[in-house]
Amino acid sequence: LFLISRGTGLHGLRGIPIIRQNIIRPMLEITRPAVEQYLQCNGLDYVEDSSNASDRYNRNKIRHQVIPVLQQINPNFLSAVKRLTEHAAQADDDLRQTAGKLLDAGADVQQLCACSDAVLCSYVQLRCERELGIYPEQVHIRQAVQVIRRKNGRCQLPGGCFFWRRHVGYIIFRC
Repeated sequence: LFLISRGTGLHGLRGIPIIRQNIIRPMLEITRPAVEQYLQCNGLDYVEDSSNASDRYNRNKIRHQVIPVLQQINPNFLSAVKRLTEHAAQADDDLRQTAGKLLDAGADVQQLCACSDAVLCSYVQLRCERELGIYPEQVHIRQAVQVIRRKNGRCQLPGGCFFWRRHVGYIIFRC
């Protein structure tokens, strides 16, 4: 929900993965009531981070104020969000696979311009990751897609990197 409020793309709708490289989050899909019940049944204490109670942080505002309202509207809200993230992950994987094929094949500007914006967004994101080691926000990705569709243009990317298209058909990513 935090990423949605910031304007995330499809990739951000995936949510936090249970496994990412060497980080494993085995408790990610376990609800707080289930954890509390387990602790109580096994006579175990727990310590809560004091910052969790404060609405000073946006993540806590969402947790304390937004999610309860959404659960009033739909008691199965968390299950609905889980389904959304699973569908988003599937769609994102498909788009990234298509974008990866374009990137690996060295697709030219004409081939790229024939693609949907969704594929181009994945292409830009993947190319930034592979070639520049950066992870641009959706606003930068959308600007780069607009530049691809024009004959000439340039846009700034995070980390002092930039992207430009020259009229001769070159698309260049540099830091």
